[in-house]
Amino acid sequence: QIQVLLSPEFQEAYKIENIVPDPASQSMDNGSTVLQFPARGQGQIVFFLTVRERITGSRQNTIKVNNTDFSLNYYIYP
Repeated sequence: QIQVLLSPEFQEAYKIENIVPDPASQSMDNGSTVLQFPARGQGQIVFFLTVRERITGSRQNTIKVNNTDFSLNYYIYP
């Protein structure tokens, strides 16, 4: 299983419109969205999020994949 955790701050900045491929399950954990994707063996996993901005300005968020943090620093233009 691959677990992707999207922080509440990520969801505050973006409205998730589509996830490809569809996660096997989706749940909430302390305000974070938890996406589960099936996986076996080793290799590269690619998934796409289609999002729409909710707020503008400089943002910093973290996406966690299998308990490894990936920091995102970006600017959302109006």
